[in-house]
Amino acid sequence: MEVRTVKRVLTHEFNQHEKEELGKELANKNLQLAGEEASKRSVVASYASQISATKEGIANLSNKLASGYELKETVCEVEYHTPERNIKQLRRTDTGETWTEPMTDVDFDLWTQFNEVPENAGGDAGGDTGGVNTENADEDSEEEEFDDAYED
Repeated sequence: MEVRTVKRVLTHEFNQHEKEELGKELANKNLQLAGEEASKRSVVASYASQISATKEGIANLSNKLASGYELKETVCEVEYHTPERNIKQLRRTDTGETWTEPMTDVDFDLWTQFNEVPENAGGDAGGDTGGVNTENADEDSEEEEFDDAYED
């Protein structure tokens, strides 16, 4: 009778050396899985951040479109006590639009004080000094001479 060779799937019992090798492979696969899951979390977080930024941009544009305007810092010129005392006139430098507002406490400082010159301010005919205090003019020139002497 003739002997033939066939292949069959049968049970194989692992010896101690094979079990140790399988344990090392299992440990390596667990480390690989942990690394891949950490990479996945990182990538997912990155995409979540990008998606959040895109949603924020969409909401911002939607609000602008729905309201028809946006608030942005604009350079304005201010004239204090114009057109009348304690009122300021503002002008946008980009469009030229002007409007008035009451002056606030913050608007009142040394340089924005209302300088009212009495009609009969004695001494000078015409006497408008433009709000400049001329009472101590001699002291001012002495200070200028003192400053000039030490500028060199």
